[in-house]
Amino acid sequence: MAVARENGFVSEEANAVGQLAWIDRRRGKLEHTIERFEWVVDTAGRIGNVQLAAQYLVEMAECHRERDDVGRARAAWSRALLFYSGRPRGRVIERIEEGLASLA
Repeated sequence: MAVARENGFVSEEANAVGQLAWIDRRRGKLEHTIERFEWVVDTAGRIGNVQLAAQYLVEMAECHRERDDVGRARAAWSRALLFYSGRPRGRVIERIEEGLASLA
């Protein structure tokens, strides 16, 4: 991450932080995972990397659902769906729709 930061590779740094968040998630550290995902989504959005932001919004939504935070899960999945609008329908959109349906 330091190399990416020092060289101005913001998307790469954000993706590296996202990978660390996945490790935190596997270790059961959901609060820390969500904090990292929030940073990634904010950073990716700030630099216009919509695909990266959407990818980690989906992951963040699943963490919120695991914590029974329905409102935040719904908000994250809905925001991700907006980022994916206009794209060909694929497995990611199905995953988002399944996640939203699971909250109903």
